Amino acid sequence: MKDLTSSFIQKVLSRYKVEQRKKVILGFVALFALVTTAVIMGLPAITATPELICGKEEHVHTDECYTEEKTLICEKEEHIHTDECYEKAGKLTSQAEDEMVAEISYEAGVVHDGSSFSVKLLKDELIEVENKDVTGLHIYNLSLIRNDKFVEPDGIVDVNISFKEAIAPKDEETEWKLYRVEITDEGKQLVDLTEDKETVVHVDKKQAVTEILFKTDTMGEYALVGENERETETVAPETKKPIVENKITSETTKVKDESVANKSVKSFKQKANGITVSVRANEGAFPDGTTMKVKAVKNEKVLNNAIKAAGNKKAKAKAVDISFYNKEGKEIEPASEIRVTMQAKEVKENENVKVVHVDDKNQAEVVKNTETADQVTFKADEFSTYVLVYTVDFSYGEYEYSIKGESSIMLSQLLKRIKDGC
Repeated sequence: MKDLTSSFIQKVLSRYKVEQRKKVILGFVALFALVTTAVIMGLPAITATPELICGKEEHVHTDECYTEEKTLICEKEEHIHTDECYEKAGKLTSQAEDEMVAEISYEAGVVHDGSSFSVKLLKDELIEVENKDVTGLHIYNLSLIRNDKFVEPDGIVDVNISFKEAIAPKDEETEWKLYRVEITDEGKQLVDLTEDKETVVHVDKKQAVTEILFKTDTMGEYALVGENERETETVAPETKKPIVENKITSETTKVKDESVANKSVKSFKQKANGITVSVRANEGAFPDGTTMKVKAVKNEKVLNNAIKAAGNKKAKAKAVDISFYNKEGKEIEPASEIRVTMQAKEVKENENVKVVHVDDKNQAEVVKNTETADQVTFKADEFSTYVLVYTVDFSYGEYEYSIKGESSIMLSQLLKRIKDGC
């Protein structure tokens, strides 16, 4: 009897161990599936949305459109949107007064229907580059205009600049560089685009520039600079002048007329509440002397309204208040849409982050945005509180489960909830 009982117990224990091993294996398989799904879902989504241009309402006749005798009584035109109804990829070209021709090429939805492109030669600006002698200088302003406002493309455009007559260097030692001019709180700064492998400055046998190719998602000022290594001179300490590092001086800055001074492109950058806010405003959007202030927002009512507007009660939110002030200290709004980028670890760690604007009356509205890597980008012309609403989402088979951002859950609990259909 003892032998029989012992044998039975051993079989039960053996069976139990097998079942436990199965559960462990299934647990690891489920974990692998969850992690794989999270990684795939976390890949950046860069999309440009083509706008509808056909001007027609989509409509398919149903039984309600006919009488019992099958007579059509519906006044609407039957129409189904096709690719022909949306914006397409294209090109825009403009010529400067020195007969330089600039062409931008773009995918569908990057530059919207009704936009115009212009290029202007800027004659009055001078450039100083650290430890370099500037021997050639051509500065151009590239602009996109839609509905009489300066706008930015909703993605990357390919720029092709060609010269009717090649731009000759001052001497054989000249090196040509392409810079983008950025406006910061410290003044105008130069960003060397020739460091980008996709930027190409074509020259002929005499080192004269014939063509420039580059990619950008930003309009504004671009400078073709011919530069040589500066010869070092011995200067007495008391008379030595400080070197200006990659800055631009402009005769326009000396003009007191506000109508002229107000037309510069401006950039701002500030961090609060773990969110870095970067703003680029086209010319005319802000007067000179404008400053930006970004501060953390912790108001639960504001955050809850944003979460509600985003449509996910399980979400978490982080917010900042963005405001602008003129040189007199009065709060102002931009005269046209400006581009805003919000960079935060929550964007990097979570997918489908939504940007919600909450106005001074606590009205919340989801803002159309583009999410890439660790940042979201959107356009706006009204400023107060902007909220990042995010969740961590897992899926396994037909089941889905959302975990609040910055929170955690035991794997066994997660598997149980997925098994129970959440």
